[in-house]
Order: sequence, then C-alpha cells, then structure tokens
Amino acid sequence: MARDITGGVNFGGARRRLAGVLPHEQMVRRLSTVQDRTVERPEFVSPGIDHASDPRNLLDTLRARRGGRGIVLIGAAGTGKSRTCFEVAELAVREGMRALYVLSSEHTVTAEDLIEAVTAEPGEVLVVIDYLNDCHGFAYSELRTRVAPAARAEGVTVHVLASARPGWKQAGDLPEVKQEFDLVELRVDRAHHRAVCAAILEVEAKTALGRYDRERVERACGHKPVIAKLIAREIERHALAGAELVAERSGDLLGWLLRMFASYQLLVPPSEDPLRPVPPGERVRGAVAVVAACPQPRDAVEQVAATVLDGDPVAAQGCVDMLLRMGWVEQEEVNLVVVHDIVVDTLLAQTLLDEFTDRVREQFADTLLAPAVRDARTASRFVLHLNRLTRDLAEGRARHLAEYCQRWLRGNAVDLGATLLEEAQASGFALGTLLNGEPWAEAAIECWSELVGPWLAKYGRTQQARHLYAKGLYMAPAERASYLAEDAITWLTEHGTKPNAAFVLSGLLHQNGLGPHKHIVTRHALDWARRHSERVEAQFVLTSLLVSVEPGHERTLVVEFARRWLKHHHGRDDARYVLGLLIPLDLGLATKEILARALTWLELHSGAVASMVLSALLRARGTVATERALSWLAEHHKLPAAHHVLQPLLASGEAGELIGWTVAWLRDNLHRFSGGFLLKVLLDRELGAHEAEVLGLAVRWLGANRTEQVAGHVLVKLIARTDLGDQRPVVLAHTDAWLRLYNESHFAADTVIAALITADCPNIVEHGVAWLADNRKNDKLPLVATALLTRRDLGSHLDLVQATAFRWLVTHQANKHADLVRAGLCTGTATDLDAALAWLDRRGRVPAAGPLIRHLALYTETDTAEYALAWLGAHGAIAEDGLLLKRLLADERTAERVVPVVLAWFDTEEIVEHEPHLAVLLPLLQLDRHTERPEVRDRALRWLDSHDTGQDEVLALLLQRADLAPVREPVLRHAFTWVRANPADRDAYHVLSRLLACPHLGDQAAAAIDLACGWLRVRTLRSRDCFVLSRLLAREDLGERADEAVEHAVRWLDRNPSSASAGAVLGPLLARPELGRHVPFVAECARRWLDSAPAEHSHHAAVEDGLAQVVANSVSTDHRSE
Repeated sequence: MARDITGGVNFGGARRRLAGVLPHEQMVRRLSTVQDRTVERPEFVSPGIDHASDPRNLLDTLRARRGGRGIVLIGAAGTGKSRTCFEVAELAVREGMRALYVLSSEHTVTAEDLIEAVTAEPGEVLVVIDYLNDCHGFAYSELRTRVAPAARAEGVTVHVLASARPGWKQAGDLPEVKQEFDLVELRVDRAHHRAVCAAILEVEAKTALGRYDRERVERACGHKPVIAKLIAREIERHALAGAELVAERSGDLLGWLLRMFASYQLLVPPSEDPLRPVPPGERVRGAVAVVAACPQPRDAVEQVAATVLDGDPVAAQGCVDMLLRMGWVEQEEVNLVVVHDIVVDTLLAQTLLDEFTDRVREQFADTLLAPAVRDARTASRFVLHLNRLTRDLAEGRARHLAEYCQRWLRGNAVDLGATLLEEAQASGFALGTLLNGEPWAEAAIECWSELVGPWLAKYGRTQQARHLYAKGLYMAPAERASYLAEDAITWLTEHGTKPNAAFVLSGLLHQNGLGPHKHIVTRHALDWARRHSERVEAQFVLTSLLVSVEPGHERTLVVEFARRWLKHHHGRDDARYVLGLLIPLDLGLATKEILARALTWLELHSGAVASMVLSALLRARGTVATERALSWLAEHHKLPAAHHVLQPLLASGEAGELIGWTVAWLRDNLHRFSGGFLLKVLLDRELGAHEAEVLGLAVRWLGANRTEQVAGHVLVKLIARTDLGDQRPVVLAHTDAWLRLYNESHFAADTVIAALITADCPNIVEHGVAWLADNRKNDKLPLVATALLTRRDLGSHLDLVQATAFRWLVTHQANKHADLVRAGLCTGTATDLDAALAWLDRRGRVPAAGPLIRHLALYTETDTAEYALAWLGAHGAIAEDGLLLKRLLADERTAERVVPVVLAWFDTEEIVEHEPHLAVLLPLLQLDRHTERPEVRDRALRWLDSHDTGQDEVLALLLQRADLAPVREPVLRHAFTWVRANPADRDAYHVLSRLLACPHLGDQAAAAIDLACGWLRVRTLRSRDCFVLSRLLAREDLGERADEAVEHAVRWLDRNPSSASAGAVLGPLLARPELGRHVPFVAECARRWLDSAPAEHSHHAAVEDGLAQVVANSVSTDHRSE
C-alpha cells in the first residue's frame, strides 16, 4: 500500500532523487494538504517529558544506544505514530543530523538503496521507516549487518526509528523484529488524545468553535487525530456555510460521508434519528469500494466501484470525485491513494459490521468483495485491509468478521484461485497474507488445492514464492506442509543461496516428514550457512540445524558456523538461543571457547534472559556455572524465569538458601504451571522447617494447575505420602480430575500405578483401564496391567485387562516384568502363546478380543485367520483393523470371505487417516480386477472424493477397469485434476499411462496428450517413464503433438540405452511415420535391444516387425532416390 511518513497520508511533489528514500527537507515540501506536519499546523502535543515516546527521549535513546538497535513505535491507526516520527526527524535536523524517510510501501527499497542514501554525506543520520511491516525490500537484520557497517566505513552513524500497529505484535515476524528493535508504546490515554484533538480543532475548525458548542464539536470529532482532522474540516465547512451542527456520533466518518453525498443529491437524506445509523446505500458501497481498492490507477479504482454499482461508470466517477473533493483520497503520480489507513478501516468497520449486533452485513459484504474475485491486484488490497482490520478490532467484532471472511473465501476459492494465476507479484503477496493467520489462514489451507496448489505449480520457482513458503511451512497442517516442502526444496535449487532464503530453510528444517528429502534440505542449509553465517538472521538457520542434524561431520560444520556467528554477535540478546543449543553438545576443543562465550554473555545480560544460558550450563556442565547461578538467584529468584535455574540446582542436590528461594518463588508464582517441575524435585528433598509449607503450596498449586500435564508428577509424590492429613481427600480429588483429562496419555502411567495401589482413589479402575486400552506399546504397560489384575473390582473390565495383558505377553516373553504378568493371568505351565489361544477359544468373540487377534495376526506367525473372521463377523471392522483387513485380503483362503466386511468398513469408518483406507483399498481393487464388483468401484470413487494423498494409485487401478463406463466422467475429472495439481510429480506416470490407454476419451483426449507431453518435458526421463511414452506413442490422434512425442522417446532412449523396458518404447516408436531423421538412431537402439532381449519377451515381436518395416522403408526410399 502507498503510505509514507504520515502513516498512510500521501504526498504529491517532486520526484525522488533515489526512489523510495526521501530527505527530510523534501518530505516537508511534499506534505499533503490533508495531514500537514509543519510546526504551525497543528502544534505537536508531547506525551510528556517523562514518557518514552516523547521525541526528545526517543532521539536521545537512539543516539546513546550501543550496537545500533532501532526503536519501533507501537500505536493504533491514526494516533500519532507518523507525527511523532516526523517530530523526531525535525529535532534531529535542528541538531545537525540528516533525516531520511524510507517509503518502502511505495517503492521496493533494498539494502543497497539505503547504503547509497546514508553514505551520501558524513555524520549522523536518522532513518525513519513508517509502517515497518510494509518493508519487504530488505531483511530487518540487514540494517545492522550491512547498512550500519557500510555507513561506519564512510564515517556515518545510523539511527533507525520505525512504527507499527499494536495488532502487528501478533504477526509471525515479531521475533525477527525484536532482534533488531526495541518496542516503545505511544501514550494512549484519553486525556492525551483529547489534548491532541483540541490542538487540531484550533487549526482546522476555528469558525466552528466560535459558532457551535465546543463540547459538541469535540464529541463529533472523536479522539483519533486523523479522523478528528477530517471531521473537523467538514464541520468547519458547515460553519462557514451557516448550517447547524447535527448531533453526530463521536468519530462517525460514515455519517459525514453520507451527509456529503446527500448534499450533492447523490442519495436519500439520512435518518434524523442519531441513535439509528442508516444502512449503507448504493453510493456508500461505491465509496467504500474506492478506498478499499486503493492504491491503484484511477481507471482501475473506478472499475472496482462500477462493479459494486451495478456496472454504472458515471456513478463510479462521481464517488471518486466526491472523495477527492473531501480530501479523503488523493492523486499521487499514477495512483489514487487514501490519505490514511484509518479512513479505510473506519469505513469498512462502519459499513461491514452492524453497530447493534456486531454481525457482518453479508449482502453488503458480498457485493463489496465481488471485484476482488476478478482482479489479483484488487484482491491483494482487500485481503490486506481486512487482515489489518481484523487484528485491530475488538474481540467480538473481530470474530464475526473473521468467520465471514472464512466463509467468503471458501465460497469463492475456485474463481479467486483462477484470478490469482494471472499475475505473480500481487497474487503472491495476497496468498502470503491469506496464510498469515486471521482471518484467512484456516480457510486458505482448507482451499489449498484451489488457491495455493495451482499458484505454486505456475510460480513456485519464482522469487515471489518466498513469502508463501515461509508462511505456509509453519501454518499448513502436516499433510499440506509435506507437499509444500517438496516445492520449497525445488525453490531452493534456484534461490537457496540468497540471504532471504533463511526463513524458508528454517521452516523446512522444522518439518518432521521430510523423509529422504531431509539430507537435501540439510545440504542447502549448510551451504547457506557457509555463505551467510555472519548475518544476524543466520541464527534461525543455525538453531534449526543444531536441533535437526545428527552427530557427525555435518554437526561439526554447524558448530563451526555457529562459532563464527557468535564471534560477530555474541553480545546480542538472541545469542542465548545459539549458546543454549551449543552448550550441551560434545564440542571437543571448542568447549572452552563456547563456555567462555557463555560466561561473557552472562556478564552482559544479567536480567531474566540469563536464565536460559544458566540453565543450559547447569544441566550440561555441572558446577561450571553453579556459583554464578546462585549469585543470580540471590537477586532474581522470584522472577518467573528463575525456575529454569532453580530446577537443575535442586536436582543436583545443591542446598543452602536454595530451598528457601524455591519456596519464595512458589509463593509468588503459584499460578504458573512451571511450578510443577520445581515441586516434582522439591518433594524428594529433605525440607526441614519448610516441610509443611511446601505441602500446603503443592496442594494450592494443584488447585490452580491440576489440568496441566506436569501436575501428574506432583500427584505421584503426594499420593504416596502418609502425612497429608485432611488434605488427602483434596489430593485424591485432584488426582481423579487430572486422570479424567489424561488417563489415556502415555505419561500418566506413574500416576495411574500410584493411584491403583491406593484403594481410596475415586474411579481409579476406570482410569487404569482407559490408560491400558490406549497405551498398548508403553514400557510401563505390564506394571499397570499387573496392578489392575490384582484388584477384585474389575467387573466388566476383566476381559479387556486380560486380553491386553496377553497381547503384551506373547511378544515380550523375556521381559523382566513378564513373570508378574503371568502370575496376574494365572497362565500356569502353558506357554504364553498357548495360554493366549486358549483364552481366545473361550472369549474370542468378546469386543476386547479384537486387539489381541489383530496383534497375533500381524506380529506373530500364528494362524489367526479364523479367529479374525469370526470376530469381524460379530463386531465389524474398526479404524485400527486396516492392516488386518489388508492381510486377510492377501490370503487366498480368506480374501473373498472378508470382502463384505471390508465394504462395510468403508461405509462406516469414515473419519480415519488415509493410510489404513489406502492400504485396504489398493489390495481390494487388485483382488477385484477379475470380478469387478460395482460396489468396489463405487467405494473407490467415494474415497477419491474425500482424500488427496494416494489418489494416483487408486486412479491407476480404476482407469483400467472394464466397468468404468458408469463412472467414467467423475473418474476422468479426478484424474485430470490430480495431474494438473501435480504436473511434475514423478509418480504421475501411474495416472498418465492409464489415462492415455483409457478408451473413449473423446474430446478430452487432446487434454490428456497435452498433460503427458507437459509432464515429459520436465522429467529427466527415468526408466519407468516408458509406460507413459509407450502409450502416448501408440495413440493415433497425436496430431501436432506427434513430433514432440517422438522427440521425448528419442531422448528417453538416449538416457536409458540399456533399459530392459526399452522394448515398450521401441515397438510403438518404430511404427510412427514421424521418425524422420531419427531412423538410424532408433534402428540401432532396436538392434541392440533385440540382441539382449529373449525371444519370448512380450515386446520382442513388435520391435522385430517394426525394425524390419523401418529398414524396408529406408531401402525403398534409397532406391527411389537413385
């Protein structure tokens, strides 16, 4: 968006000497008439000489700061951020400094641009970046790592002052900002705002103040300076015209817009009832569309307005003219721009949301947003405005607007996705904003295949895709992120060495499902770190590598790069992240250096942030930092972060004042869940005089934190005690409440065991059984099972406990706890397996037998097929039976008998992960190739409707069915959609080869041929690609694609000269009349293949006949030429 020093107030005037970087004196000349910042109009109102945001204090802080850290002013829209920046710049210039404004929202300003501007003259320079979040031309860290050093080399000292809105503090890049800037809040109390607005009125509404009651004027103008100025000017016009001041609501920008339209007879006059706002009419809709579409050229803005005004271009021009006349919109160079974001936000909020219910006026909103579906640049404007507005609205109003935005995006995803493909820059920005949290991210991820997938297929390798990868890798769910990761890895091949690749690399390194791609990402990250390890943002890549890289050569490299980074940045606050990960490692000869760095860092950072480094030293290096930690605790032991230091010291057995400090911390921090970690250790110590207080604190802590996971550790310690007195029922009640939340979680085992031994714990059998049912692979299962088997109150749970115990026992016969379980089960002299089968003979059809049968079938060589069929016949299959069903389908004795169970499973078990469904569906389709049951085909089609992963394998089996005709259209639609969404996927040959062989493609044959040729174009043509080539070459309707198909085949033969599959390509290739100049090469390939292939090979005869025909044709051609 076009903004400038006035926070969105735009300027006209001379062209820049350097685009996007403006000297202060030129900025003064360009000040617009709407938001004049000269000292006379109006006078600046200081927040107070003691307030951090006072211009004098800001400039002094910047000049006194070591290391060049900047300041970001935080304040709501239209509350004085830009004016404050201007006043600081005025002050700096008066004191002999230069001041430069970075107009990064109007121009892409790079680090090179800034270096050129700041080094133009020696001395001190203040760089002002209004709306830091619009600054995309350089990384924030480059101000420190590139601009400042280059300036120092030329005798220039750089200070940076920036601004941002409060809602932006929830944005994803805030940690990066805090590395380079301190945040300073503007003064926001009403008294200060009233003083600012009073100063505005003295300049903008002198006549009005003399004619109307001042209190009414102040109330009408509201307390936001920019809105107050705009309304004050309208009130002044009223006063000069001799009109009466109506009873306006405070800050009612929409009301004044309506009144201006009415005065020019552009709409019906508003209601006279000031308590009942007029619903937005047609002209208001056009005006709001104008401001929401800016900045864009006038013709584009008028087109947007005309769209919401039923295609009326005259009305659209009238709206633009009116807003220009009112000064709310201005012409700047080629674009129309709004004087301030707050104008956009206010009009959107007052028109989109009903004032009484806070709900969205959906009909109005649908019409307003309609142009965004048709134009990528307009879409990017609307998305950005609503993203910003949602962050700044009150919670209730924001929720309603966010819910509407999500519904709108879901409903328009297909059309919007097509529009976004038209242009990379604006659409890439729009998609990055859609994925950047509320209100769009959830719906954008749901509509991935309509919005993101096609865009990445077209633009995924461009530089513009960086923001999308960086946001998407963190925001997208695991399945989507895995697809995104593949595209991001491809992106790295072209852009991975650039400095701004850091956040893409960091996002990739945090992915858990990279599989074989992990080493590729690691290699790129190491190469990036080798080039850029001295850059500030390298911290993100280095910390990700330190977490993900295993010990060995690569770990050694990462440690070396981290050492380089620390050499340049060891004094920074965020060096603690790098130090915290290095300290626990086996660093060899570098150990002494890193410990020295850590201790030096602690000398510079003695506050709360020191806890991370002290904790790492205490846990990994024993007594190295004990004295320093105790000294730090003496001053800071009540800080919330002190628990990081207290816990390892307690665990080490350190005594002295430590117990008292820990108790003092607990007194002040009982509401913090981290107190549980201290209590866990503290309750094992000799507490002396603190014993009773600690027990009391533990019970009180549970009262506030019994829903936290760590509470289980505290409960284990307390349950076993005999000195709780009248607190014991309270502790047992907390235990019951905690287990209601966590009785199925693996980490609850110790609490369950302790409570089982305690007969008076409420509902403990139910909790124990719940844990047992969900933790069948847990190492502590035999202990929980044994504790349950010793009880006489199991009742109906006995079958489940016994079946689970047998399930564990048959595969853990040598475990040290096996005899305990055997005793509990009373197996006698029988082997564990025989005892389990004997139990199944008696109880094999009870519900609890299912997991035991499944376990025996999958993990032992025992023949349990009949048990399984009997149990499935009685109970049907559940989600966990997927692999068992797969096994039964693969067994010719049971395959046909289990098909009805499988079909019923597909009908009832809908909410499962795709893997078990796919693992069963594929063998079912394989089994059904000969019988071809319609119900199998139809269930496969329904599966395609609700699953993304694995579609290629299912489609390949469906496309070759003889009974495809009734479902040909939806299956072909799925096939084309999948290939278009995965145009370079190596596994696309599954679908393409079957698609090309599918009869009766009709009008879609050309599309299938085009997709196949497009896929072959981007392939390196491996051996298995022959399946697509052979079927492509066999088609008689290649038309103008025939020559290209032949070229692909020749390229494949050149790359795979010895492939046993060459016969599949050579057969149809030799029959093509388009061979032309390739005849000698193809003929030679055919001879070599025939020499090596056995005569009984399925393609031998076709290649032999084809070669003979090609040779005969060549001889005939030679004779004719003679």
